Amino acid sequence: MRVTAMLVLVVGGVLIAPPAVAVADTTPPSAPQQLRISGEFRGEAILRWDASTDDSGVIYHYWVLVDGQQRARPAATTYNIDTLVQLCRITAGSHVITVQAVDPSLNRSLPSNPVGVVVGSGIGS
Repeated sequence: MRVTAMLVLVVGGVLIAPPAVAVADTTPPSAPQQLRISGEFRGEAILRWDASTDDSGVIYHYWVLVDGQQRARPAATTYNIDTLVQLCRITAGSHVITVQAVDPSLNRSLPSNPVGVVVGSGIGS
């Protein structure tokens, strides 16, 4: 026979039980789809992609990777890539961009399709 003990505390007439054990989420979200340069705003390249999905029902944020390095963390599915030049996180010129989705358990998706872009001088390719 197996006996399991559980500690229960009564404080001021209120029953306090230990928190339920949560099952860890290890499933990553789907990869962002159709990463593209959708146009420009004031001569600056705007990235867009189709939203990822996750078994939790929530995407926490996305990572914008420039030449393989994490450079921005937008919550939306658009990003003005020239902002990174203005913030001195990347230099003006040619770069390869990918995007990854992150769920609330910090699982990362596979990267999106890569897109070439020239920043600091208009729309990419």
